[in-house]
Amino acid sequence: MASGPALSLQIGADSSGLKQELGQAASEVRNFGRSAQDTASQVESQVEAQVRSLATAANYKKELRAATMEVQNLTMAYRQLTEEQRNSGLGSAIAEQLDAAKARAAELKDSIGDLNDEIKNMASDTSSMDAINQGLSLVRDGMSAFIAITGMAGANTEKFEQVVKDVGQVMLTMNAIISATNALQK
Repeated sequence: MASGPALSLQIGADSSGLKQELGQAASEVRNFGRSAQDTASQVESQVEAQVRSLATAANYKKELRAATMEVQNLTMAYRQLTEEQRNSGLGSAIAEQLDAAKARAAELKDSIGDLNDEIKNMASDTSSMDAINQGLSLVRDGMSAFIAITGMAGANTEKFEQVVKDVGQVMLTMNAIISATNALQK
């Protein structure tokens, strides 16, 4: 029990220094929180881009199926023509349509491959999001310990408790983004 009053006297003597240090710590945590929110916004934008890319890929796949069907139908129609019909305007028109449909199908297939590569690159970024989340957890845990220590010393910890709450909300957002990204990878 003798250490209790001595602790109070020492904290009382250093209260102005403690207030200054608490102010600096709060400022640093707020800055970190803003940085984490900016990072979370960037990650959210990446996830939205992935969703748009997936939708675009689905549309390209539909168009590719239609182009492939057109190539098949035109090929069958061209094969059914006689040699004389193939050399006529009708044969030339079908051959031109067939070449255009093949070119469109090849272009769509290439675009789908590019989108799939883009989606893979974007989806593999969860390791950096996990690291950010771990950093936020470390800040939250450190602030919680700081609140406990300063609370025992009789200091007002309301602002620090709000910072811990804000960091927790950022962490929840990051967890949701990570979950969404992981779901899109499957």
